[in-house]
Amino acid sequence: MEETDRAEKILVQLEISVFKIPPCQDVIAIGKNAPMGKHAAMKMLESVAPDMFKMIEVDNPVIEALIVKKAFVKLMGRDRLTNFIVEKVEPLMEDNTILNIGLDAKLLKTGSLEVKDD
Repeated sequence: MEETDRAEKILVQLEISVFKIPPCQDVIAIGKNAPMGKHAAMKMLESVAPDMFKMIEVDNPVIEALIVKKAFVKLMGRDRLTNFIVEKVEPLMEDNTILNIGLDAKLLKTGSLEVKDD
């Protein structure tokens, strides 16, 4: 029997979402041999979100730099934030990768108020 009735089909699926500005979450970790360097990544972010990110160069065998939202640097401190991210992310990276990282940090402060009878 000949196979003359055989048909081939290509299934095409599109996933559509709203383009996010900036086109990253909160942190970008850039490997030392990544296809986009730290300056190109920073320039791209500056063009869509001026003065929102800070580039932090990292002394690490895998990660060249982190580009972090300035609000997180102010909240956590540069060194504390950098050390935390590098510790958690470096085991997941190769030197040729760029990771887009979401970060959620909350600062909780407590205090007391004196109650006076008026």
